[in-house]
Amino acid sequence: MPKNITLIMPSRLGHTIFCTPTIAMIRKVLPNVSMHVIAVKSISQSILENNPHIDILCLMESDDALRLSQLEDQLLINFNEAAEAKEFVDSFSCEKMKYFVDYDTASHLADRLLNYVAERFRYTPVKEDHKYHIFPKPEHNKISIEGSVPIVGLHMGCHGLAKKRFRLFNKFSHERAWPIQKYISLAEKMVPSCRFLLTGTKEEKQLGDLFVKEIPDTINTIDCLKPLELAALLPECQLFISNDSGVQHLACAMGVKTLGLFGVSHPIDTGPYPLGADHLYIHRDPISQISVEEVYDVAMKEIGTCAVK
Repeated sequence: MPKNITLIMPSRLGHTIFCTPTIAMIRKVLPNVSMHVIAVKSISQSILENNPHIDILCLMESDDALRLSQLEDQLLINFNEAAEAKEFVDSFSCEKMKYFVDYDTASHLADRLLNYVAERFRYTPVKEDHKYHIFPKPEHNKISIEGSVPIVGLHMGCHGLAKKRFRLFNKFSHERAWPIQKYISLAEKMVPSCRFLLTGTKEEKQLGDLFVKEIPDTINTIDCLKPLELAALLPECQLFISNDSGVQHLACAMGVKTLGLFGVSHPIDTGPYPLGADHLYIHRDPISQISVEEVYDVAMKEIGTCAVK
């Protein structure tokens, strides 16, 4: 077995989270290996901070990454197909494995990544291997929420919707996003039984503004928190409702009951993980066919099974 293993992370938050079961499995199978993780984007680096399974974590453009590319007795595992990563990956002269993001409705992408690497080490994953690993510290707690009603988290955007923010028409509409008006109608039915917490990036601030205008008593964290700060906050939620997004997977990682809303993307492929009583989904294509009533019924049932924190 190699003395060094280096992994190149995907560029997006959710896909990076998908890699954390594989990172933990490698540490379990090879406890003495020197494990290095190289992030192409800063968001990937930030969500992996404090991970005890990783010896060196750095950005691809750093001096540390250059030094890692020159190590001997090394295995490189590449999970990033972007053109910006190709030249860097080509600079490694060691054994290389690659598994790029694909589409498969028979199994979850996190499991496909896990199984691909496990096969290289002749290891068969067990139940405990099928979970995410994110490690916020106490100092990442930036927001204190008071009150006796349940907190329901909402992530109303998605990667594709964020890229439409400068369009004049249909900028709040995307095939992966449940319509904003349906989120508002859902909230109007659920208030005052709960209070809402919004998550999102700066590109999704307008979505938050529309929601807060109708539901004033909302905790709006859009564009306010770094990934691990958000991870530290999410356990305040009794339920997290989300489109197919990276934050949905962050909620799963933090042990929050999660309800994923899916349209053109498939929940078996990139849905709440691992599927179970606490990780649910509703799938209709187009996503607009998901009714407010069915989301309301599931949400109220799940809130009823949670103790207020």
